[in-house]
Amino acid sequence: MLNGIKEWFDTSGKTSSKSGSSTDGTGIFVEVEELSSLSLLAQRKSRNKKVQARSRIGGQYQSPQKGRGLEYAETRAYEPGDDVRHIDWRVTARTERPHTKLFREERERPLMILLVLNRSMFFGTRQRLKSAQALRAAALAGWEALYRGDRVGSMCLGNGGHLEFKPKGSRKHFLQQLYQWAAFHNQLLEPLMGQNWSFHTADVMHEGMERLVQAVSPGSYIRIVSDGNGLEEKARMHLNRLCLHNEVAFTLIHDPFEFELPVSGASGSATVSARHGWKVIRQNSENIFK
Repeated sequence: MLNGIKEWFDTSGKTSSKSGSSTDGTGIFVEVEELSSLSLLAQRKSRNKKVQARSRIGGQYQSPQKGRGLEYAETRAYEPGDDVRHIDWRVTARTERPHTKLFREERERPLMILLVLNRSMFFGTRQRLKSAQALRAAALAGWEALYRGDRVGSMCLGNGGHLEFKPKGSRKHFLQQLYQWAAFHNQLLEPLMGQNWSFHTADVMHEGMERLVQAVSPGSYIRIVSDGNGLEEKARMHLNRLCLHNEVAFTLIHDPFEFELPVSGASGSATVSARHGWKVIRQNSENIFK
């Protein structure tokens, strides 16, 4: 199809990572240097925000759950079992009823990234493949989380394999993840560099959702990076389960050409097949926001 992926790009010249292009100059393969350099952008973007957190591990975020932290939150009527050391004597004297102080706990919110590298992700008509852009988006999200003091873990799935990393707060650990992402991505590219490229893909999205349900701890922040292809009924079922006890965000990766269906072409059968592929991807993308 289109004589292989390489013909979709002008690979004659090198471009720097500073301009946003891949370090290999083609937008096809991904190098770990490109992903690690995004830490500078993440450092500039990083902001301390108050977010809701449900994890029981202490961290950087203010939780709506009231506990015995360091920051005063409110005063309420004393209940049996409350620590008498936190009695608010002023309010108690004024109301003639015992009251106790509550404090807002700081809690951690680990980030779990799901990278879904199905066949439809290895396509692009602009600077880079969708798959390469997905790795950049995931890397930026990870760096931002690290600068907030969060732990970062990830899953990376493609046809015939997957990677999985438990959340840790180490920069070294995240660099190892980036290295493995890039190697895994480039390995998935090899079979597609010939002439027999197709949209046929394994049920990667469903597998990823299923693995996430088993791996993540309640109260996690989950970021799914994908083009939405494969988000069918089974995958949606697992997604709904994840949303019950976690915050889930979806980074949708698409190419402008996918939303501009070709009208006609030299080969009728090839055009019909391609148009059907674009329609499927566009429909899946639109369904995410329903």
